[in-house]
Amino acid sequence: MVEEIVKLVVTFLIGLVGGIILQHYRWQVEKRSEKKARIIPYAETLHPKLENLVGNALHAVRLQDANDLPERNRYIERVCSDLEAVGLWFLEFVEDGLKPELQDLDLELYANLHGTFVYRQMLKEHGEEYISQNLNGLKEQLLRTLDLLTSFVQS
Repeated sequence: MVEEIVKLVVTFLIGLVGGIILQHYRWQVEKRSEKKARIIPYAETLHPKLENLVGNALHAVRLQDANDLPERNRYIERVCSDLEAVGLWFLEFVEDGLKPELQDLDLELYANLHGTFVYRQMLKEHGEEYISQNLNGLKEQLLRTLDLLTSFVQS
């Protein structure tokens, strides 16, 4: 009789603890989904801007390798314009309070977006010459950021 009561109590406690753990996990998943739902519209707005920036940066690098400086300079201007648009997007994103949510969901994506924003800040401080001199580094930064953003939007 006592053994049966102990078995019932143990079974009840195991069920209770298991239920609490499952509820906690479900709550975390829901919270994560809500955060992502708030960020996705911003990410979808950024994606085409970033794709355009990457395309112009890749073309500028190809022109640089081909020593076509006048055409390369035109693409550097496009890169700078696109970088400004991406930088403004990032500022809006941060001002809307979504920085901590993205850091919580995908710290690597946030770090890469911030790195791209730093290039925008350097452009503002040093002009197009900075982008021209650091084009390969910017290209690598943008390719990684686009890859991470695409994965984030598709997941």
